[in-house]
Amino acid sequence: MTDIAWLESRPGIGARFTNALLRATRAKTPLDVDNHQALIDARQKLDKLDTLMAKLRRKSSLPFTARESVLAGIPVMELTVRAPLAPATDGILLFIHGGGFFFRSLHSHMLLAARIAEQAGIRRVILPLYSLAPESLFPVARDECRHAYGALLASGIDPDRLAIAADSAGAALALGMLVKVRDEGLAMPRAVALLSPMLDLGYSGDAIVANAAHDPMFGGQPMPPPTYYLGNTDPRSPECSPLFADLSGLPALYVQVGSTERLLDDSLRLADSRHSGNLPVAIEVWKEMPHVFQAYDFREAAQARRHIAAFFRNMGFARPMATGRV
Repeated sequence: MTDIAWLESRPGIGARFTNALLRATRAKTPLDVDNHQALIDARQKLDKLDTLMAKLRRKSSLPFTARESVLAGIPVMELTVRAPLAPATDGILLFIHGGGFFFRSLHSHMLLAARIAEQAGIRRVILPLYSLAPESLFPVARDECRHAYGALLASGIDPDRLAIAADSAGAALALGMLVKVRDEGLAMPRAVALLSPMLDLGYSGDAIVANAAHDPMFGGQPMPPPTYYLGNTDPRSPECSPLFADLSGLPALYVQVGSTERLLDDSLRLADSRHSGNLPVAIEVWKEMPHVFQAYDFREAAQARRHIAAFFRNMGFARPMATGRV
């Protein structure tokens, strides 16, 4: 029940420029993942860059407003999309952000989530601000996402109104959370979209080596398992690497990944029925796109966001809003 589509169109000038920029600016000195202070220092630098990029955008141009809130004791950002481009629905998007488990890039992730919601006709977006490594180890972040999801259900929200999107490391948290939700007998969301997912924390896919020279973001860098997040947990344990978990009974999955990503096989291996069973999985492989390319401003990124929105709408996860309802 898996459909893999290889999109072979030549990348446009915007994507090619972005790839060149990533190759030119990626860290020349690999980050020492065993040095926890170095990770925290890197997070602070990334946060400053993220804040600077946010300031360069006019606030009035953002497609959302945001406020911080709390769900089941978990801090979250609640976004309200100003003017959905598709007919507005009563759906809610739960967005699980990536960042290697140790950083957040909050402004960038809020913009990405809001842009997807805007295309899908979703007004309300929830981003859990889960605890980060190395201060908090597995399974804290996964379980906090699970509590936030459970709080949405407990508030009376129909699970058919819920869709989930997650990028990179957030995909491991999202699928890990949903495995727990299934095992606990709770209701599932309607649909799940994964963007450049990290699903095997042992990095055992063939593309880790095969794409080492081609990945614009991670090429040429060592990729040791994220022990700063896992602690003593085996990286191939299905508890933390959902690629090896039983995913039967989960909602339909829609996956987008770049053909030159070192994490490519984390997506392609979802096609193996030993992992996905009868789970409907649609995978799009975009030619020469960088990691989480949906977050950029070039043509293919906008197209990909429209594809995600169409997937959500086609799944019928929400109902049209009544005229005048906000």
